[in-house]
Amino acid sequence: MTIQRIPVFLAALLIFNLGGCALFGDKPENSPAKLREALEVPPDLARPAGDDLAAVPSSGVAALSDYTAKNPATSAGSAGPASTTGKPAAPASGGARLERDGAQRWLVVQDTAEHVFVKARDYFLRDKTSLTTDNPTTGVLETDWIDRPVKFTGTFSKILASLQSTGLRDKFRVRVEAGRVPGTAELYVSHQGLVEVVASEGGDRVTRTVWQPAPADPEVAAEMLGKIQAHFGGDSQQPKGQTATAETDRAQQVKGEVVLPQDDMDAAWRRVGQALDRAGVITEDRDRSAGIFYVRYVDSSQANKRQGVFSWLLGDPDKVSAAPDAAKGEVLSDRFQVRLKTTPAGTSVNVFNVKGEPDKTSAGGQLLGVLQQQLR
Repeated sequence: MTIQRIPVFLAALLIFNLGGCALFGDKPENSPAKLREALEVPPDLARPAGDDLAAVPSSGVAALSDYTAKNPATSAGSAGPASTTGKPAAPASGGARLERDGAQRWLVVQDTAEHVFVKARDYFLRDKTSLTTDNPTTGVLETDWIDRPVKFTGTFSKILASLQSTGLRDKFRVRVEAGRVPGTAELYVSHQGLVEVVASEGGDRVTRTVWQPAPADPEVAAEMLGKIQAHFGGDSQQPKGQTATAETDRAQQVKGEVVLPQDDMDAAWRRVGQALDRAGVITEDRDRSAGIFYVRYVDSSQANKRQGVFSWLLGDPDKVSAAPDAAKGEVLSDRFQVRLKTTPAGTSVNVFNVKGEPDKTSAGGQLLGVLQQQLR
């Protein structure tokens, strides 16, 4: 019985195979040849050029030099962003790099001074810090007086800090200028301080507090510089440069001028610029190539007649009364030129009047003394 069913089963299997070929076979109208003819480019259109960049090499090994040789335009464009003007595009802006020379610290940013100034201003605006000076022309930003907060740790640290005072106030001046390397800008931060002291008035036994100028604190300035660096996206690595200032590098006053031993023009420029900022001297303009700071300074002995140097500390420097008119032939007693000159002994610092002549006034002598004190 079983042997008789085998031929029937084989016949059925043969019929099924023949029917499957007819059901699942390729249809003539969907053949690859027909599809290729349907995708042919019309004769009135140009055939797109092909390349063999994606072709697998016969040896099985591919090198970057082979790719660049076949497509030099692509490899050249990968070196930087494209420019719509046909000129090489400017390098992308980088983060701020912290540098140090002795006790000095400053930031070097791969960007223009104008862009760095705007971003530095943005930091203070985001921090809701009031600015009393915002001068893009001179590259100077200056904050209002800020009460130094009490540092507490714990859950109620903010509440406790708001109820107590350190008796200290800080003011910061940020100066931005073009860097020594083209395409870079340098940012400096200087600090001014006030301390609250108790003043009693004898017979009446009335006790009150007054604010007096305090010495500049380099650590407070360095802390603010670090915050600005974080805002720029800079790294927190140790600054490059020297870590200590030698005794022989201190400023010395010799024959009516201040000498910075072993300082080249670049180092002296940085030191004098920050010394002017710490002393509260108003820098109206500067010429780095010539080594000249154009400043505004008032002799403290004239504080009763004019608001003097502490007007920068306690108010708006623009409130200082006007100086004599230069058109009348009078030398402006509150405007000077601080000039730097390279000498065999280092770099000399001198004070000149607005006419470019050596200044012999008491205000000029006091300005030179203030610079020497700040340059120590």
